[in-house]
Amino acid sequence: MRVAHTPPAPSQAPTRSYDRVPPMTTKPAAQTPPKEAHVLAIPENDSWEQLERDLADCQGCKLATLGRSSIVIGAGNRHASICLVGEGPGFEEDRQGKPFVGASGQKLDQIMRAIGWQRDELYICNVIKCRPPQNRDPQLDEMTVCAHFLKRQLALLKPTIILALGRFAGNFFWGTMATPKTMNQMRQKILSYHSAKVICTYHPSALLRNETLRRPVWEDVRALHNLHSQLKGEALKYNKMSLIYPEVSDA
Repeated sequence: MRVAHTPPAPSQAPTRSYDRVPPMTTKPAAQTPPKEAHVLAIPENDSWEQLERDLADCQGCKLATLGRSSIVIGAGNRHASICLVGEGPGFEEDRQGKPFVGASGQKLDQIMRAIGWQRDELYICNVIKCRPPQNRDPQLDEMTVCAHFLKRQLALLKPTIILALGRFAGNFFWGTMATPKTMNQMRQKILSYHSAKVICTYHPSALLRNETLRRPVWEDVRALHNLHSQLKGEALKYNKMSLIYPEVSDA
């Protein structure tokens, strides 16, 4: 009897990690979101107070048991028309219970001041509310649970424009958390999120590691300022066609 010979399976190239810079070239395997995340709805007559109560000692994902010190909900002007959404708390944010208070926060303040905005004019929050251990990247199951609370924050705030800081925030608004896009794919476009307009740019922490990203971030925040002026019917501060981004009808 002839026995068929099965050739050995070819070895696979190692998958690159989902680094911030440079963009990944291989998509990570999709994780299965927790079932309870699919049934969470925004409560009727929601309020900031109710949101804070629901987040108090949240046990919705494994980050609750991985050494967090704080649940960092958000900070700033709850009547702001401008919302900045980042990735998640770092060491200082976890210690102080406020978003963007470490080195990334100082860089963010510098960027906002450069276009004439102060922190008290803005509302700032993150996709996830608890610090991942050793500042590792947020994982899909964690983002899926916390996305419910971010949606509630944005529904309460009703911002006019949103700046998504980094890949994780960008992919939340693009609806691609499970099949993430690179920042190059998300930049220089305007998305719609309910009644708000969204622009994506690099996270301030990426600028601290890579100064070459300073120019694209500067383009993005000036385009954001122009967008805000357009929506208010005001003259553009940065009169340059490349700083008027096109709208994308379907993310």
